[in-house]
Amino acid sequence: MPDLDDRIGRALRGLPDAAPNVRERVARRAGDLAPSPPRSMRGRRLALAGVAAAAVIGTGAALAGTGAIHVTVGSRTQPDARPASPQTGLSLPPRAHGIAVLAGGRLHLRTTGGVGIDGLRATAAEISPNALYVALGQRRSLTVLSPSGRRAWTQATAGPVVAVSWAPYPVWIGYLVILPDGRVQLRVIEGDGDHDRPVATGVARSRPYWSQDGTRLYFAQDGGWMTHTPSVGRTDRGGPCGESCGVAEPDRVRQLRREGAEQVGFSRTTDGAIWALRRNGAMEVWWGPTRPGGGKALLVMRGTSAPGRVQVSLR
Repeated sequence: MPDLDDRIGRALRGLPDAAPNVRERVARRAGDLAPSPPRSMRGRRLALAGVAAAAVIGTGAALAGTGAIHVTVGSRTQPDARPASPQTGLSLPPRAHGIAVLAGGRLHLRTTGGVGIDGLRATAAEISPNALYVALGQRRSLTVLSPSGRRAWTQATAGPVVAVSWAPYPVWIGYLVILPDGRVQLRVIEGDGDHDRPVATGVARSRPYWSQDGTRLYFAQDGGWMTHTPSVGRTDRGGPCGESCGVAEPDRVRQLRREGAEQVGFSRTTDGAIWALRRNGAMEVWWGPTRPGGGKALLVMRGTSAPGRVQVSLR
């Protein structure tokens, strides 16, 4: 039997065109969602995913038929919408553009554009700002897809990609690769797939994360935190105490942790944060506001616990 990923790839490449009215609606939606490119991109930008989304609208059944991945493209999801998939129960938190949960090597994703993915195989995942793209570790490569499944670009790597972190402004992507000798290497690549380069080797496998202005990348090495500034190519010792440091836990999350739940994933935006917790063979993903008066904690996903760390991404 051919490898499942190859079958999925062929299915994506061979998708027929959707009806003209569907293509027009999706192209308009993609244009509405597309942000203005940062000046530091020097005029380069990622291609819009309108055509890709239209293709998947017309042939979602082709992917669902593989039995391993389910893709939906529907109407724009409201912040308080019900879970889009009874299987995973993943729903979009308030004021979020997109959410992704990678557990057990399978990706689950929701966006405000009405796109949902369940079951795509990956080793790492991160949503871009405004949830227009998703960066995935797949085999020995870093791949950026539109949420509907079309490939924007792929960067070959020396080993599996095990963590990805996309800067708040889509200029930089930091990612971790396991080298053939077992060491973990941090690399940085620009958001359009150009200028891939190493930052440090022998780093911890903890997910790197960016400063809120997107200018500095923090990563763990030799028992402490380091700071890399990609615009000048400089790395300095010292940095914040971790991505979740200083973020107040919602009462419900704090209660679960007191009862023995283990935090296995975390991601934040300026408006909210999500905590992935594991206990008693189950996994729960909770959203909470990062600003006073932003609302109470919400359960956005519940499922069977998978071994290893859970990766979550909130935009």
